[in-house]
Amino acid sequence: MKSLAKNSIYNIIYQMLSLIFPLLSSMYVARIILEDGVGKVAYAQNIASYFTSIALLGFPAYGIREIARVKESKTECNQTFFELLFINAISTTAASVLYIVLLICIDSFRNELLLYLCAGAVVWLNYANIDWFYQGKEEYGYITARSLAIKVLSLVALVLLVKQKDDYVLYALISSCGTACNYILNLFHARKYITFDVNIKKLGLKKHLKPLFVLAIAAFLGNVYNKVDVTMLGMMVSDAVVGYYSNAHKIILIVVSCCIAVTTVFMPRLSYYYENDRCALNKLVDFGTKLLIAIVVPATVGLSLLASDAIVLLYGKAFAPAGETLAIFAPMLLIRPIGDLLCYQLLISAGKEQKRIYTSFIATVVNIVLNYLLIPKWQQNGAAVASVISEVIVNGLLLTEVLKIVPIKIDKIFMLKTLAATCAMAVGIIGIKQIVHAELSIVLLEVAVGVGLYVITSFILKNEVVLNLTAKIKSMILHH
Repeated sequence: MKSLAKNSIYNIIYQMLSLIFPLLSSMYVARIILEDGVGKVAYAQNIASYFTSIALLGFPAYGIREIARVKESKTECNQTFFELLFINAISTTAASVLYIVLLICIDSFRNELLLYLCAGAVVWLNYANIDWFYQGKEEYGYITARSLAIKVLSLVALVLLVKQKDDYVLYALISSCGTACNYILNLFHARKYITFDVNIKKLGLKKHLKPLFVLAIAAFLGNVYNKVDVTMLGMMVSDAVVGYYSNAHKIILIVVSCCIAVTTVFMPRLSYYYENDRCALNKLVDFGTKLLIAIVVPATVGLSLLASDAIVLLYGKAFAPAGETLAIFAPMLLIRPIGDLLCYQLLISAGKEQKRIYTSFIATVVNIVLNYLLIPKWQQNGAAVASVISEVIVNGLLLTEVLKIVPIKIDKIFMLKTLAATCAMAVGIIGIKQIVHAELSIVLLEVAVGVGLYVITSFILKNEVVLNLTAKIKSMILHH
């Protein structure tokens, strides 16, 4: 049995790598291929992602679960691996054929055929995608080491090869090559666990089809919901607008992921408490909600105030129009992390994950309608408004189901203390903006002053969550 503590550390490192390297890559290419090139590649990768979703079917979740169930038996593990690999080959073939047909049939894709072939390489590379196997085997050490090596090599390749504005196709190719290297290493490394003497006639495929199909529908709807903004922007406006939107969206996803990571570890305990101790469940949900509020409320206000400065600092003045887009996205920091705890982890712990299918469908329809209405008038800002509204709707619908499981209480005194500390932070940031004007200096100073004022005000008001957090951090430092 793998060490849970070690796997947790490896997984945290892996998640951080998944955030940091795309940010570094996007910062570099934004200054080389500019907003038009970024937009073209983002749109091509967006189109390819729909077919990747078809190829994946429902493997990321289902494959992990099934391998985890049989990992102690080498025979069963071998059998399950090849059953899933065979189904994966069928779904990937279907997705690859559909993608090629799309490229042939649509003029705008044929005109940029090389770009769409490079961006779409991830679709047919899915034949070799067995990440679910390593996660099911809890081989997080290998996953992390492999990911670090490939990301470093990809970043070096970008710096050495992408030198001018017309190199956007090369950028797309390098991105796909990173995926290819991951998959090739996976196959070579799999020989450590898998023997290739399986009898194809004895593969039991039928038992996997129904659960995979249900997961595939949920995954595809989720993918459409998350990707339709870029698709519609690419169809309705310019490549530059897609570039503004994509880079603002990258930043918000990075910050949201950091906030969500705070309570990701709650799920196993939520599942246990749901079955065995409802009182403890209520207390854990209450603690998690307070913890997130103490983090995401100031983060939301801070990002909305820092948005324009952060965009210019990270991507250059050419991307200045994305500053307003990022500020519009800021409420996502409030909605998604709390939604992840209450409307994702808690629902799955209670065995009600199927509720997410119809809400994802409703959110997708709402998002498409709002994009159609708002993009012509506000361009990338309209798409951002549509995303925020859709996120409110999907989490609002799921919250009605959550309230049937656990009562959600709001501590008014705690909320007032958090808001007061956030206001002090906001005043400090606005004051700094009036005094300092150098790009790097202002962002660093605003962050330092903002965080400092928030913590100091929280201490003065005796905000319980902030006091507990600082005490735990202090204890960890002293012990080390």
